[in-house]
Amino acid sequence: MPASSGNPFTEYVNEGSPGVKGFILYRIINADSLYITVKNNQEKYLKSRNVLTGIGAKEKRTKSIYAAMKYWYPKATFPPVYFVYGRLTSGGTVSGDGIIIGTEMLKDLDGITALIAHELIHFQQDVKGITLCLNNRLLKAAQILSES
Repeated sequence: MPASSGNPFTEYVNEGSPGVKGFILYRIINADSLYITVKNNQEKYLKSRNVLTGIGAKEKRTKSIYAAMKYWYPKATFPPVYFVYGRLTSGGTVSGDGIIIGTEMLKDLDGITALIAHELIHFQQDVKGITLCLNNRLLKAAQILSES
């Protein structure tokens, strides 16, 4: 982490990609919480530093997953995949803007295409349902859906 009197993650949070923005509400929270987590877990973050080296080699497999999804579910939409750093709280999730992968949770790229496929399914689901799940109200959401 760079030596700085300010928080090195302020710009990351304030000016981040749509993936970072999608990770803020329930995962990153704010620049200060991210800074504290990284500071207290530097070794874990350093291990993930180069984990995305070679991600291009996974593109062909990911495209085949997208093609299969299009075959089985023609109404599918295909969002961008964002690799972001969070607070060790999630390996993957979705937002209205795309699939978000918690890079700090990856040890290597084994299983990354399966994770993207998993999140792609969630992306196809109703965003309202996703919001209910993210608010830790999954059981309540299930009850509401079963009553309707």
